[in-house]
Amino acid sequence: MRWLFLEPLRPRIRYPRMILVALTFALTYALLAERHVLGLKTLLAPIGYIGTFFAGMMYTCGFTAAPAMAILLLIAKEQNMLAASLIGAAGSLIADLVLFRFFKIAFNKELKGLARGRFIRRLLHIHGKSPGFFKKYIVPAVGAAVIASPFPDEIGISLLATSDKVTTKWFSVISYTLSAIGIFAILLVGRVL
Repeated sequence: MRWLFLEPLRPRIRYPRMILVALTFALTYALLAERHVLGLKTLLAPIGYIGTFFAGMMYTCGFTAAPAMAILLLIAKEQNMLAASLIGAAGSLIADLVLFRFFKIAFNKELKGLARGRFIRRLLHIHGKSPGFFKKYIVPAVGAAVIASPFPDEIGISLLATSDKVTTKWFSVISYTLSAIGIFAILLVGRVL
């Protein structure tokens, strides 16, 4: 998907999307600087668990993951960690389901073609595994690991969407559980800091 507003910058800027991600991290750092933390906390305190739910939704996407983690770090001392991680995971699940359905429908043919491609077949032949083994076990395991990590969920979701064995029901269980664990870990770090 092309970003129309970035196309005029393409000849001058080599990696515009990566720069945008870096800018979101820089903005998050600026918001968390000592002089802004109290103002941000007073802004977030009245929204309570609704803010946690939206932070969970933001936690899914690459461009909004850093601000979401900052919000979760700030609210860690204000909310019950278990309730906040479950509510944040519900928000993350909704965003993940939208992306999962999109990848399952829009990219299914391309991803299956890529899995049958010459490079992947040669790579699997080197390791002595069949493409079925790779697609059935390795791809979903890597996808789940990416969802559990602070990396953008889009990568893991696209990997899980390629597997015919991963239904929407199983994806929901995987996504919710791993997001809850990831958000709980962030809240735990926020509580310690």
